[in-house]
Amino acid sequence: MLRILLARFIVAQFTKRGSSCNQLSISVQSIKEMDDIELIRLRKSYAGELSFEGKETNLAFKVIAFRPVDEEGLSIPGLTVEIHLRVGLTADRCKYTFTLFRLSRQKKRRIYQLEVVPKAKRSHNGPPRLFGPHEHLGESRILPVQSDMDCTNYVGWLEFFALE
Repeated sequence: MLRILLARFIVAQFTKRGSSCNQLSISVQSIKEMDDIELIRLRKSYAGELSFEGKETNLAFKVIAFRPVDEEGLSIPGLTVEIHLRVGLTADRCKYTFTLFRLSRQKKRRIYQLEVVPKAKRSHNGPPRLFGPHEHLGESRILPVQSDMDCTNYVGWLEFFALE
């Protein structure tokens, strides 16, 4: 049941994500010409069923990966969303990563990521050394996230990712 609710929520949140792009469909060429920020802001949604799968290298993590679609329901070339979820034995121990990847030269390249861990936990070895939730814009820009949410609010963090 939780899987179904989270999958429906993902669909709803990605559909809400706004953009000023009025194109009816997105070509491979137009995707190649867009910079990362334009791709992050592009309206995306998902059609189909989603379910968590176990991560091969660490069974404590669950993973959802999907290719977002445009407003016409067509797959957006070269974009992938991955959500990694680890719920700790207690509510204050978690790790969530929500990532938007772009295919570039046949390799997945992170263009945006929200990483959520407890506020007191070191989350980035640096530089900069960070504690708690933070965002990655591309491979080089890292920003701490100021929020009152904690690990118990998975849906809130998912919404934060989808609306950023």
